Amino acid sequence: MPAEAPEQPPEQPDGRPRAWPAKLPPGYSARPATLADAAAVAAVIAADQAQHMGKGETTAAHVLADWGGADLAEESLVIEDPAGRVVAAADFVLSRAELVLAYGYVHPEFTGRGIGTCLISFFEGKAARLSATPARVRHYLPERNGPAAALLTTNGYQLVRAVLRMERELAEPPPAPAWPADVSVRAYRGEVDEPTVYEAFELGSTGMWGRPGNDLKQWTARAFTYDPTLFRIAQSSGSIVGLAISEVPAPDDPAANGHVQSLRVVPEWRRRGLGGALLADALWLLHGRGARSVHLTVDSESPSGAPRLYLAAGMRVTARYLVYERQPAPATP
Repeated sequence: MPAEAPEQPPEQPDGRPRAWPAKLPPGYSARPATLADAAAVAAVIAADQAQHMGKGETTAAHVLADWGGADLAEESLVIEDPAGRVVAAADFVLSRAELVLAYGYVHPEFTGRGIGTCLISFFEGKAARLSATPARVRHYLPERNGPAAALLTTNGYQLVRAVLRMERELAEPPPAPAWPADVSVRAYRGEVDEPTVYEAFELGSTGMWGRPGNDLKQWTARAFTYDPTLFRIAQSSGSIVGLAISEVPAPDDPAANGHVQSLRVVPEWRRRGLGGALLADALWLLHGRGARSVHLTVDSESPSGAPRLYLAAGMRVTARYLVYERQPAPATP
């Protein structure tokens, strides 16, 4: 979320969301993002990161990877100033029809003009129209972004959680994974593996906080965009018992920072060494593909104890994101 001075909630007196766009400054315009906007959007995000996290690391390649499988016409927004410069960006991920994961950024030079409130209005308008019962909207922001927290609180959001960003340097090759007995690992095979891998991913997500899950169509739209050599499937006795999805450093990332995007272990295989082996395998593969550091994000209160697993693997907490949620009012037909 962007840093903004608190403003009035973007609702009409009866509690319904105002029509989009809400309160754009004079001369500013809004439209869906296109792939050609990746560099401009990355510049906005990097400036926001530098302001609130000490360094800006998002690149155009990162943005394009994040947009993989997305319907930008429906799920994204850029705001331009009167000169046509992209000064704010937003996109969201829908988890079924129950939860909108909202990601919004305003360039620090353009805060305090009501643009953050416009982004809130965009997300809530989408959530209110996704189903008869409006989806919850969830925002993530760096804990140092106090103005954004104030803006969300003023607009009816509540702090519900913290998410940890954890990192590990990979100057040297990490230890090779030690797989539990009777476990084999292979690469993801795309369509031939579905819906079995989807079902294993959902089962491995059991116990994750506040996650309604995705349907098969949503899953495959993104799963088919991943590098299959970094999409690892762990099996035992013919059943999928865990998986890990990693991403190589973006080609325009000078820090060569890789990403462990997802790591899942089905409940009956937890606390048997499989999670640690999947993580070690991901680190090993990423180092071999040029990563000199690796990051991931994890729920600070994960019931599976995931933060302890990552700490034991040599990762350290480098940032905390605050999670704010709000249930929008129903839309009127």
